[in-house]
Amino acid sequence: MRNTIVSLSFALTFVAATVQLAPSAEAPQSNSLLAKLIKGGREEKELNLLGGGGTWGDAEAEKTLERGFNRKFGLNVRIRFAPGPSMPDMARRVADEFKAGQKSAVDLYIGSESHFVELARSDALSAVAWRAAFPHIPAEMVGLDGRVVREATRFIGISYNSQLLPEREAPERLEDLLKPKWKGKIASTPYAASFDRLASVMGVEKTRDFLQRFTQNLAGLIRCGEEERIATGEFVFMALNCGNFEADRAQRHGLPVGGKILKDVPIVGYWYVAVPKNSSHPNLATLFAGFLLTQEGQELRYQAVAATAHLIEGTPANKQYRELLQQGIQLKDFSVEYVIKNGKTLGQLRDEFQKILQQR
Repeated sequence: MRNTIVSLSFALTFVAATVQLAPSAEAPQSNSLLAKLIKGGREEKELNLLGGGGTWGDAEAEKTLERGFNRKFGLNVRIRFAPGPSMPDMARRVADEFKAGQKSAVDLYIGSESHFVELARSDALSAVAWRAAFPHIPAEMVGLDGRVVREATRFIGISYNSQLLPEREAPERLEDLLKPKWKGKIASTPYAASFDRLASVMGVEKTRDFLQRFTQNLAGLIRCGEEERIATGEFVFMALNCGNFEADRAQRHGLPVGGKILKDVPIVGYWYVAVPKNSSHPNLATLFAGFLLTQEGQELRYQAVAATAHLIEGTPANKQYRELLQQGIQLKDFSVEYVIKNGKTLGQLRDEFQKILQQR
């Protein structure tokens, strides 16, 4: 019911924005940079995107994105959505293709803040004047001197089976995960998702000690996005997840899965998009990224994968962000700049924490 209300509220916000702004294919022409991108996009004719269903949604969601994109800018291009490797593997591929002087297999890369370390190091990403072309994008969403822009906010928490575990009984703090009653009922991830960030919040020694005790309750390791294994009751909940939007997405597919932020794990991460320097269709890639951050684009992304950006007014993520602040939860932001600056330390912690989890 809550998701239905949020979706309806967001849809009404979008309608109101549409009435006020009246976006059309003619409106962008007043922006010279945007007009240049549109002209270049018409000549490029197609856009290549890679990723699984968790990245862009199912086939119907992909078609809806394509229709909305074309309508927004008065285009008639084909978006080729194709299955692709994992986000970290795709990042390495983009970097390797750039170093080899080859065209990128993907026109627009999407990944979390952790996946941009190698891409930044290899200088494989184009710098874009995002706000000159798309004034609706908040300045805080642009990073790495224009080489990346935030596409969605990831509130980190736990994903739980809402039939086996009512929300009022779900863990509220990290120490709750250590209770004996959860022994053999919890899943975590093989890559120790977000625990390196946790060490920045509570300290390395405390995080290491927590994990060593936490493993005593673990029943198995699963990948982010495998919420169906929680829905079946194989696990009661997963901690930590890669973002509560994945629980929301499972819920939208009728699965009994909920998401919850732990009060002492106020971690926020992001999905970013970036245009590789060797993109075959850089104009369309830039336009598509800008479209994703419009009111319409955010509504379509919410319908497809339940992920939106909290810095864009009226989105479900924006509403949740405000609710968390009202609850007195001080969120810790982990940006791409933070990860690149602290990449070596974070990598070492991740390797150590993975070994602890895998040796349970």
